[in-house]
Amino acid sequence: MKTPVQRYLDGIFSEEEELYDQAEEVLAEVGAIGKRDAWLVLEALYREMPPKPNPWTHRWYTIFALIQNTEDPEAIQVFRNKGTEPLLNLYPRLDQDEKAFCLKILALIGTPEGLQKIVTELTNPNWPADYMVAVILDSIADDVAGVELLFPALESILSNNDFKAVALIDFANRFMRLGRLQVYPYPNCIPLLRTWIEERQSELYSYAVTACAALCYLPGAESIKVLNLAKDHPDPMVRLEALYSLYSLGETSVRQDLLELSLNPAVSERVFDYLAELGLEDEIPLKARKPEYQALCKMVSWLMHPNEYGAPPDQIELWDKRELFWPPTGDVRMLYLFRYRYVDRNDQADEVGVGMTGSVTFSLFGEAENFKTPEDAYAAHCMWELELNDDPRAVEGRPIEVGKRLLGFIDK
Repeated sequence: MKTPVQRYLDGIFSEEEELYDQAEEVLAEVGAIGKRDAWLVLEALYREMPPKPNPWTHRWYTIFALIQNTEDPEAIQVFRNKGTEPLLNLYPRLDQDEKAFCLKILALIGTPEGLQKIVTELTNPNWPADYMVAVILDSIADDVAGVELLFPALESILSNNDFKAVALIDFANRFMRLGRLQVYPYPNCIPLLRTWIEERQSELYSYAVTACAALCYLPGAESIKVLNLAKDHPDPMVRLEALYSLYSLGETSVRQDLLELSLNPAVSERVFDYLAELGLEDEIPLKARKPEYQALCKMVSWLMHPNEYGAPPDQIELWDKRELFWPPTGDVRMLYLFRYRYVDRNDQADEVGVGMTGSVTFSLFGEAENFKTPEDAYAAHCMWELELNDDPRAVEGRPIEVGKRLLGFIDK
């Protein structure tokens, strides 16, 4: 009997659009692939893919996803030992999206030949300066052999002063932090880092965060001067990174500024980590230690994620907190509800929502108007989390009344 991977590959290489669509359904059945399936996927890389049934179909993309999601050690070894050659041979036939994913797979495999291909492509001026550059570099393992050779080979990227350069500096910061490099590979990049710190387009503030992190590894008067500019930056994350780097470089006079940032919910979670790393955790202000405040920080941090709002709310307040037996986890825990508002977001009406922390931090977008009471919100989150867990108690449509019964708010 054919495995789901075999049935998927049969369909994906079919010229009939109906069979291709069926293959997409089979893909949902594919779990963790083992050594046998890994050899089947490897053999598929040598095959000729039929023409696309439509322009938006990326057949190779889903095959790369099978390799990416492999967890079985023996299957991983198959790809590491034998995957580079067919991927390099296949590469010229791919479209741009597939090429980017292919480079990510080569990064995960981590052979010298695959890494050389990454260098060749990323240093090509025509390679797009988009988020996939960071994804590719992030996919190179922390313990990859010969990483120190990659940095001189990639250095020409820094002349672009674009997102590719930012991704490369982030890459260098990672291997400095890991202790894989003894000295920073780009000692002459301080003028570039300064331009990122002086930039005042809010959508580019993340560049300044990267710059401040890099300056931590470039001791000297010039770095201190630039970091002192950054500690007055309008973005709290940039200020935090600057203060951390200054303190790490021996400028201990910024200690109080660091401690005060622990009272800014937009950065508090990272501040706590940095203060612990610097040996200052015992000096964290009492207010910042309170469970209610830490719950608020978790909520704000979640809302700030790029996949959510990407920024802290303009207003946020505690709506309710209580200790409950929580059916999704089967234990008693303290839960917190927060009401938040984003004012005049993207020239649209204010966005108002309710989020919960204490279990899975989340906000049920577009449902806040249904929450007349805190009990409504707890019940809705309970039903959502049961659904997330594929719990048999989950009910289609997530009716609030069912959640209230499970929580004991109304009689069963």
